[in-house]
Amino acid sequence: SGSGLSGSGLSGSGLSGSGSSGPAGSFAGQAFSGPAPALGAGAIVVASVGVDPDLVPAAADARLLHGSDLPLVLVVPEGDDHPVTRGLAAALRPPAMVVTVPRDWAAHGP
Repeated sequence: SGSGLSGSGLSGSGLSGSGSSGPAGSFAGQAFSGPAPALGAGAIVVASVGVDPDLVPAAADARLLHGSDLPLVLVVPEGDDHPVTRGLAAALRPPAMVVTVPRDWAAHGP
């Protein structure tokens, strides 16, 4: 398993994105679920829950859209960092980093 965000140097990095506090949210009145990209000061972070086959392709697309020179970080709850996800993330050029957050991450929010 990976390390949490606090160990990655990304906590408090001024990330902005969908603002979703869970696996599903809304934007402009439209519901969505799936990978949630956020562009921060110095990294592109894409969060998801569950073993999501769209996570790595969506993250690669986000990096192409926002700047291929930025580090790419995939964030998933503990246990959702499937070996296939880690393998696909490692196969990207440059590779993406996979980090985990506690499974009960939503309980720590506002």
